[in-house]
This record gives sequence, C-alpha cells and structure tokens, in this order.
Amino acid sequence: MFYTYISFTGENKLYDIGVTSHLKRRLKNINALKKESEHIKIVYYECFDNSRQAGLKEDQWHLMQEKELIKEVKRNNPLLIDLISTTEP
Repeated sequence: MFYTYISFTGENKLYDIGVTSHLKRRLKNINALKKESEHIKIVYYECFDNSRQAGLKEDQWHLMQEKELIKEVKRNNPLLIDLISTTEP
C-alpha cells in the first residue's frame, strides 16, 4: 500500500506533499528534523495499490495552486486535524 499525503504545520500552513509506504514513520521522521514548536501534521491522505498511482496523484497535487489545494483539504478535513497519531506505538 502506498499513500500520497498532504502535511501542514501546527499553524495550519501547507508544509509538504509526498508519497510514502508508511505514514506514521514518515511523520515521525519529518517531526524529528523539526523543532518541537514546529510540529507537522498529516491532514489529508489517499491510499493506492502501487507507487506509480500514488506518484501520479502527488503530481496532480503539485500542479494545483496552493489556495485550491488547501480548499480541497478543508472540504475533507474542515478542522485540519492530525489524521496520523505518532504518540501511539
């Protein structure tokens, strides 16, 4: 399984768009590189059977204007909550 994800900062600003085979591990790695005050959260993701499909979706998202992308995320996650908890084992 592969995931295309959109991550935001704790201040709800777009941080990154990417592809991974393990969302929780990716989020832990991203946050390990940031200061504690710069927490990053995954606010939207989609699952795919293979990396090619996930990569195509990532490309679509990169072509969107930031305002349009944020609007799409808010339509699916209006409160921009963190969908992947890294505090659980």
